[in-house]
Amino acid sequence: MKKSNFSLKEKRIICLRGVSNIGKTETIKALAIKLLARKNKDVKWYYPETSPIKDTDLWKYTDIDVEIIHNSNHIGLSSRGDCEKLIKQSISRCIKNGCNIIFCTCRGKGKGMEYLKKVVASNGYSLIFTSPLTIGTKHNEDDEIVMNNKMADFLSLSDLMCK
Repeated sequence: MKKSNFSLKEKRIICLRGVSNIGKTETIKALAIKLLARKNKDVKWYYPETSPIKDTDLWKYTDIDVEIIHNSNHIGLSSRGDCEKLIKQSISRCIKNGCNIIFCTCRGKGKGMEYLKKVVASNGYSLIFTSPLTIGTKHNEDDEIVMNNKMADFLSLSDLMCK
């Protein structure tokens, strides 16, 4: 079996990409809730501008933009990728603030995607594209929540990144 080059010290951007309404933002929110549940962390909210009263209140917001420092990881999470201006703002801030892991969303093509590819090359990040888990065209809200949480579990690398 080939050894993986995956290193937690490597700076990376993990982007959930795809068309609208496939669960990108909901997956980022589910991931944020899992990370916010961890003890001994520092949190800085950028959108919404103030911390929600409870982590589960995140579901009320259209988008989120937050940085979490936990153990040796500085993690940025932004679901504001449908707007080129906002993805540039969020990713630039995360890089400036020293995030070594950035989770974001963007459409499958366009200026936001081009920006990500350019910023990765010029700032020493690796870029990983993925998409939310989908369950076909006929599903209910409970199924969506389960799938978003499963993807968030996968993305959080809970045994490695968030102990």
